[in-house]
Amino acid sequence: MANVSYEEYQKQQAARQAANGGNQKPVHFMNEWLAKDGDFVVVRFPYTSPADIQFESVHNVVGVFPGDKFGKSVRCTGTDDCPLCNSKDEAVQKRKLKFYAKFVVYNPTSTGAELCATVWERPSGFADIDLKNLMVEYGDLSNYLFKIVRTGKGTDTRYNIIPVNMASPVYSQPVYTTKDFTCLEGIDATKILSKSIEQYNQALNPTDNTTQHSTVEDFKVPESKEVDDALGLPPQQTQNVVTSQPTTHTEVQQPTQTVNTSGPTRYKF
Repeated sequence: MANVSYEEYQKQQAARQAANGGNQKPVHFMNEWLAKDGDFVVVRFPYTSPADIQFESVHNVVGVFPGDKFGKSVRCTGTDDCPLCNSKDEAVQKRKLKFYAKFVVYNPTSTGAELCATVWERPSGFADIDLKNLMVEYGDLSNYLFKIVRTGKGTDTRYNIIPVNMASPVYSQPVYTTKDFTCLEGIDATKILSKSIEQYNQALNPTDNTTQHSTVEDFKVPESKEVDDALGLPPQQTQNVVTSQPTTHTEVQQPTQTVNTSGPTRYKF
């Protein structure tokens, strides 16, 4: 993580666990691993086929949750009385399909690597284009390792997904070749990275403990709607935290495989 104190790191971990229903397993966000241009992580996706892909319909709301500079995704109720669908603000009324990914990040250690559960809010195209094209090329993605590489900064940030040469000395170690998704068990990326309508109502009326739909005030979304809002944190609560922190990669092994060029493996948001 860049420019984050240990105290703030603990608060982030506690907030994630609180949003995950008190699950004591550590959960990481992608901004921890890919904080700047050139950073990369080695990951293993749990997705075996397109049937594993699920999207969530959300509204982007600004000015309700603490720290939501670019807005926060609130899950649509899918009913006629959804207060966000009935908002007076046309920008809030709009719904977007988001994909809430979860996967294993291999954090290098002196003895191999630590398996870290990581969640990431992405546009629907990440699953419908990037992951789908990888599945066309490789089939069951859980059988492979991939690098996700960040290039650029701000709204010019891009992420490349590159297959890893699993025959290399580094990635042929058992910690990398063994398929292990234990750290992902019980983790709901959607609940961690987005808010329910009940949480939205509570944020609007912090002294009101009811879950009835409240009148939606006029909130404006930023002009750039594609800014990555996946980095916002849920309200802080006190939970047990873990002390593992990301380790900077130094390995620069070049892959010997290429992603299917018939579809994009890069995207810009």
